[in-house]
Amino acid sequence: MYNINILYIGQVRDAQKKIIQLGYDLTLFSKRIDFATSEEFYEHDINTPYINVVLFSNNADAGEYAQVAKVLHMIRKFDAVICFNDHMQDIAIQISNQLCLPYSISKETLDKCFDKGKMRKALSLRDLNQIKFDIVKNDTELKKSLLTFKYPCIIKPTSSSGSKGVVKLASFHECEKYLNGFYSGLYPLIVEEYIQGKEYSVETVSNGGYHAILAITEKEIDLNTFVEIGHTIPAKITKNTFLKIKNNVSKYLKILGVENGPSHTEIKIHNEEVYIIETHTRVAGDNISKLIEIATGFNIYEICVEEALGKRIIECIPEFPVYKMSASIRYLYYNGETPAVITSLCYKNAFLPGIIEINMHKKSGDIIERLAKSKDRIGYVISKSVNSGQAKRTAYEACCRIEMDYI
Repeated sequence: MYNINILYIGQVRDAQKKIIQLGYDLTLFSKRIDFATSEEFYEHDINTPYINVVLFSNNADAGEYAQVAKVLHMIRKFDAVICFNDHMQDIAIQISNQLCLPYSISKETLDKCFDKGKMRKALSLRDLNQIKFDIVKNDTELKKSLLTFKYPCIIKPTSSSGSKGVVKLASFHECEKYLNGFYSGLYPLIVEEYIQGKEYSVETVSNGGYHAILAITEKEIDLNTFVEIGHTIPAKITKNTFLKIKNNVSKYLKILGVENGPSHTEIKIHNEEVYIIETHTRVAGDNISKLIEIATGFNIYEICVEEALGKRIIECIPEFPVYKMSASIRYLYYNGETPAVITSLCYKNAFLPGIIEINMHKKSGDIIERLAKSKDRIGYVISKSVNSGQAKRTAYEACCRIEMDYI
């Protein structure tokens, strides 16, 4: 009996778990640096029924991955190549091309989405609300560019993620501390005008150029670092605002060439106008996929996997999201001036009614640092309720009940 055979590139465990739950065979390609090294994760991986697991050198290029894929494909053909990691999609595209298998996006589209400078240039040719921007390659160009912007403004690397290197400048005089090596190795940078307003993300699955919105997420951002510290589904928006978002995001994805697969688009709304911040051609991170499933009943990984296999699951998604519940996630983080060491971490008092998951990334003995990027966060809680406000309050209160001592 023939069984569907999927080649999965990268490390998103919820996606791998769903593929196996669907009854499909799974071969995993991963970089060593991404593969879990702790005993807990090692045991998980050993007990997961992969057909093959291939770990590549951290320096392996796409050609090496493709060579191994071709050999395995000769032994037993793959039906699809799937990847939900930004930094591995280039490899997935090359493998798909080598094996003559379809992939959700093209190399050109990936480049436009991954490089914020290319994205802004593509949008500048169309009629979407524009954010003033400039691309700079060194400290001299950065300083010169900052003289032309109103303040506050934003500086960020064109190709980083997880809020790494994102800075909000209140005045030109602040730029001096970000010169002389601060951005060494991170150039080119993009300078953008700062847009006021609330931030949201749009969780979308596309097929043949049709873009179905599964959910709109309301985001909570640390105002100093822009690191995301909370998400809630559904976002509190009007039907008219939803239609504006749908119209703008659909135009935006078309400009970038996104026709198939998942996308996670970050936007801001100010004075009823929608501004595109950036997009990723993958499922949202930060456990937003869990919030989507709690709130709508849809597992976005299942939809994406079945779509990759040629099934039209997207037709089951309603034109307007239907929310059965509300769900919220809140991250725990440290804001001390100097690094510290956790001496104890207890969350037994945080299991309030409505809390469905508590997960700590750090443990006693680990070093914690002031919040500067996503990886600095200590852990999270997820809640559900009949409305967004209550779900958000419950998650926040649970975080406040987590007891953490440090020195």
